[in-house]
Amino acid sequence: MISGKYLDCLLSGRKRVTIRRGLHRRPLGTVYIHAGGRIVARARVVGVEYRRVRDLTDEDAANDCMDSRDDLLRELRSIYRGLRDDEWVTLVWFEVEEPMDVPDGHVYMGVDPVRVARLALAHLRLDARERAVLERVAELGSIRRAAREIYGDVDRRGHVRRIVRRALRRLVDAGVLPVGYSEAVG
Repeated sequence: MISGKYLDCLLSGRKRVTIRRGLHRRPLGTVYIHAGGRIVARARVVGVEYRRVRDLTDEDAANDCMDSRDDLLRELRSIYRGLRDDEWVTLVWFEVEEPMDVPDGHVYMGVDPVRVARLALAHLRLDARERAVLERVAELGSIRRAAREIYGDVDRRGHVRRIVRRALRRLVDAGVLPVGYSEAVG
């Protein structure tokens, strides 16, 4: 997933790398890139590198569609609060194979995750953690923004997604959403 503000860079080929906090194993091969609730490209991961933040270069910045290393560091620190120069980051190198424009709604049965959060808050008994996460999704209007605020790290959005998917299944089971949705929730 990338921020929508980098979509033009991605599709023009100026963005060839994504940088993630920490050490992540990423298999080489085909991936689908998501932005703004849509699948925007099919790409091939062609390499993975690990570096300390202090070792990032102007060339890395250019490959991430940034004007300078300073711009890159500023952007990374806005995404990953408290990012230190001695921390490891993973550089995932990719090549866009095909631009796409496909709704990503299948993940939540075509229901916007913000709507799922609002419905769950209104109709379900939730534990404190679920309630806190769903309130942030509803308020901030984005799983990505909620993950950043709750965990300080957008890469933890998988935790938020799991809570949203679980809420969706429960909404279907409770009859709040049509039964047809349950077939794809599994």
